[in-house]
Amino acid sequence: MANKITQLNVLLILVLLSCQAYGQKNFSWELQQQDPNISIYTRKLQSSDFLQTKAEISLNFSAAKILALMPSGEKCWRWQKRCKLTRLIQKESINEEYAYTVINLPWPLKDRDFVFHSQLQFDTMTNTTTITLKPSSNSYPIDKKYIRGQANISYAVKAITDSSSHLTITMHTEFAGSIMPSILNSKLVEELHKDIKSLILLLNREGN
Repeated sequence: MANKITQLNVLLILVLLSCQAYGQKNFSWELQQQDPNISIYTRKLQSSDFLQTKAEISLNFSAAKILALMPSGEKCWRWQKRCKLTRLIQKESINEEYAYTVINLPWPLKDRDFVFHSQLQFDTMTNTTTITLKPSSNSYPIDKKYIRGQANISYAVKAITDSSSHLTITMHTEFAGSIMPSILNSKLVEELHKDIKSLILLLNREGN
């Protein structure tokens, strides 16, 4: 009898673990917009009403040139037009810091602020530099002028040759507040595409 109970308990645990894994499964990426050298995708997440976005970009510029336009969090990146201000909170090392950012949303939406833990890593096997931004809301006081959002973002710059690279941008943002997710979801691809075009324009202006 004891053996049967033990076997039943093991079976129940396996079923629960299986259901949990299934519940956490994300949806497949769906291509939303494709230009020469730019592909933008979205997908649903089980844990959020806001879409996750991903962009794959081929660039005829060196990785160093691209990374130069992604500087330390002391100011907004010039190609991100929605960025209102960025402030460095704490510099842990040359590759790690905490930063505060405010993004401008169109009226009548209230602007959002974010606190990021930023880390830079280089993979010698793939020749890829990755900047990862994760939420760290408790690292900076709440400002009542804004609504505090949370975002997970990564920028992976892979050097192909001395003058060509591949950039992968992946982001998911919880905008918080009372806004309907469908309103912002409908704008995510357009806004990301604008930023990418702005980045390419800056790269072309400043040369290889």
